[in-house]
Amino acid sequence: MIRNIIFDMGNVLVNYEPREYIGQFADDQDIEILYNIIFNSIEWLQLDRGSISEEDAKSIFYSKLPRRLHPAIDEILENWHENLHEKNEMFYLVKQLKSCGYNIYLLSNTSKRFYHYSKKIPALKYFDGTIISADELLLKPDLAIYKRLLDKYDLKPEQCFFIDDHVPNVEAAVFLGMRGFVYKNNIKNLRYELAKEKLLNKDLQAVILDVDSVLISKKDSIAREACCFNTLEDNIFTVKDLFLQLENNGILKAAVSLNKSIFSILEKADLLSLADIVIDANQMTYSKSKPEIFKMAADKLGVSNESCVLIQGADRKITTEKQIDIKSINLSEILGRFADGNFCFTKLNIDTLKGSILK
Repeated sequence: MIRNIIFDMGNVLVNYEPREYIGQFADDQDIEILYNIIFNSIEWLQLDRGSISEEDAKSIFYSKLPRRLHPAIDEILENWHENLHEKNEMFYLVKQLKSCGYNIYLLSNTSKRFYHYSKKIPALKYFDGTIISADELLLKPDLAIYKRLLDKYDLKPEQCFFIDDHVPNVEAAVFLGMRGFVYKNNIKNLRYELAKEKLLNKDLQAVILDVDSVLISKKDSIAREACCFNTLEDNIFTVKDLFLQLENNGILKAAVSLNKSIFSILEKADLLSLADIVIDANQMTYSKSKPEIFKMAADKLGVSNESCVLIQGADRKITTEKQIDIKSINLSEILGRFADGNFCFTKLNIDTLKGSILK
């Protein structure tokens, strides 16, 4: 049984494109020269291994490049990590896996500069442990660095799932008995593999709430009648209990609306802090249609349409399934009734949600 998820960092947790950074202050003719002399060098690997100092590496780079490029060398060595940007879709995956109860670890080939830029990677707050190559004087795919991670945190290989963007690094992990996945910037493929390994739920990884039809409901809607006990204003109610259940069960939550006041509406409904993402019409590039905004929510979370569920108000006709392949649930489908005919909102929970999906 898998208990531990181990992530690489560069081009897995963060985007790592040195050429883009170099291009900010170097002419086109110099970009490839600087890239090859610095980032494709033995010295760069030695920095990652922790076997050379930055000053020594700088001296070597000086000797290989004309004096006019020495200021560029200084800039690169001091600030190259400013070009690292966390992948939002990977942040949501890490958070979700942590909520599901897995231990999360980092195993990365990187220099001691890691301690300068690690605060720029919010996902690291969910990690239970870290192994950095420069600290260990080892580099992946050397088996010794994997064993260092296993020994330090008392992990069993057969209980580990390893994610890296380089085939040799994944091969080394598999050789030791781990499950492995080569990540090539396709979060949905990774989620599919995790679901196949039963580390994520295949049918329900994210819930999209249509705020317009649920929180801003017509006075005669079933949704309003069912939730009148929790009315905030004349036409607003909350689904906070459901969102709390989703949070506690590692299911991502998106709130979407074509209404410009969505943030204030969610705040009044005490849902703003529980939503992983909030999308309104201002974030849409093209046509301001509901199917487009639902699809945008799934894409931003990095979840396939097939693993999302859309919740809409009872008075809203569902057409989304045919348009963008997102499963849609009408509130009236999961609200039970008391003997007197009134709706029972306590029926809206994860079990009834999953039951509606699998019908």
